[in-house]
Amino acid sequence: MEDLHLPFDVTKECRIVTYQVEDRKKLPLRPNDSHKGTFGKVLVIAGSPAINGAAYLAGAAVYRMGAGLVKLYTPKENRIAMQMLLPEALLEIYDREYPVKQQLIQAVKWADVIVIGPGLGMDAEAEKILEYVICESEVPIVIDADGLNLLAKNWRNFITHKSIKNTACLLSINKFIVYWSWILNCIVNCFFTDFIICYSVCFSWVDI
Repeated sequence: MEDLHLPFDVTKECRIVTYQVEDRKKLPLRPNDSHKGTFGKVLVIAGSPAINGAAYLAGAAVYRMGAGLVKLYTPKENRIAMQMLLPEALLEIYDREYPVKQQLIQAVKWADVIVIGPGLGMDAEAEKILEYVICESEVPIVIDADGLNLLAKNWRNFITHKSIKNTACLLSINKFIVYWSWILNCIVNCFFTDFIICYSVCFSWVDI
């Protein structure tokens, strides 16, 4: 086996967990009279005119985690791709020149949980969307990818908003290293509910 030049012995430092067939019994049973509306409504705000893969992957991941209804809020350029890749999702498209309008307002009110950031971009329009969601949302928010980049860039503008306390940030170990200073500020001042640090070492692709 080729040496990966890891800074530690991964077999000693990491606890590797895999799921067994019997683990499925630990999942809560879904009632026979349930329907897709029973299992939550998740708004995924993702993608930009040049990036649609992130929106698809985020939406698909939310479905795989068991959400009943998923709505993608993504630029109009991504409409055809999303309808082909994830036809089961509700689709809310918008014009990038007018990112915050009645569509977004209604979508935020509709959701039980909001995911924002994957492929969103770093332009002024993306920043307006993130600011609106953090300021106006009354449901839990999960911020990832470009959402974190925007937040790290302008975090002082958001810390006074009440909904920031109901927000979780997903961080890879690399992002944690890059943003450690503002993360420390946020932790010390209790600005966020959770920082979820995802640290993984991939040896090969595994299809499940």
